Amino acid sequence: MAQLYQRLKIDQSASQAQIRQAYHRLALLYHPDRNCGDKEAEDKFKDIVRAFEILGDRQARALYDQGRIDDQGRPCFAKRKTQDKSAWTWSEASTAFQEEFERRAAQMKSRKEQSGSKEEPFGPKEDTTDVGPDQPPPTPESEKQYRLAISFEEACLGTVKHVRLPNKAQFKINIPAGVETGKRLRVKSAGENGKPFVVKVTVEPHVAFQREEHDIKLELPITPYEAFFGVELDVPTIHGPAKITVPAQSRDLDEVVMEQMGVRPKGAPRGDQIVCLKIALPRQWPQEASAVMATWKQKAPFNPRAKILNLLAK
Repeated sequence: MAQLYQRLKIDQSASQAQIRQAYHRLALLYHPDRNCGDKEAEDKFKDIVRAFEILGDRQARALYDQGRIDDQGRPCFAKRKTQDKSAWTWSEASTAFQEEFERRAAQMKSRKEQSGSKEEPFGPKEDTTDVGPDQPPPTPESEKQYRLAISFEEACLGTVKHVRLPNKAQFKINIPAGVETGKRLRVKSAGENGKPFVVKVTVEPHVAFQREEHDIKLELPITPYEAFFGVELDVPTIHGPAKITVPAQSRDLDEVVMEQMGVRPKGAPRGDQIVCLKIALPRQWPQEASAVMATWKQKAPFNPRAKILNLLAK
């Protein structure tokens, strides 16, 4: 049961935050936009996304760690002799997890009776759609599940997806702003079997943005002279291009906060975009830079290792 952890290059004791960090790092490394035409990178990217679909979801991860689902999210049957897992039916899967579902349904019913809540067990009534049948437990026997991959921007801003199930039925479904990977969205319309169905969302990583709750983080390279003198720059946001002012004498890893430029889930305040400044040095210095640096070293000496040198003297 360690295969998915190996795909993300993490230990089985990793926290959910460490899992997310590993996923973002590897997904960006093998993202198709950065590896055009590289089939091996594309396959690795798909494996990483699939691993995060399970390990990034606390309930699915627990079932995987217990050996109750495999690395494809399919139930593991101890008494089943055949190895043709692709032939398993939804009825078999739901039977295997019926006891677990009934226990959780009873708990949910009890909480609803106490609070008077009418919320659906798998999220907003208006949500999402498909790609192919999936079987991440637990769900009622009458409800099939599907997987849906959406872009980073679609997840942040919300969108409408036009989808088609394997039986050719078409749906127009609203994706709420702020949805995250692992979110299960229940569609009350009739699916393949004439029953409501559930969609599990996977948010594809972005080549530049990262999300932290309602905030968007962006690393922005700047030159040493832009950091020293300050500069006004155009930067991307999920809402479109915008301008920021880099203050004079900025330092590496300083942050510029762009208020109200983050994610705004329904009923929650809008987050910010946080721009992290990264001072970038050229790989090849022009000859004129040598004279400038020599003068700087002479007239404005600076030792960033003073504290470390003090440790050596003890």
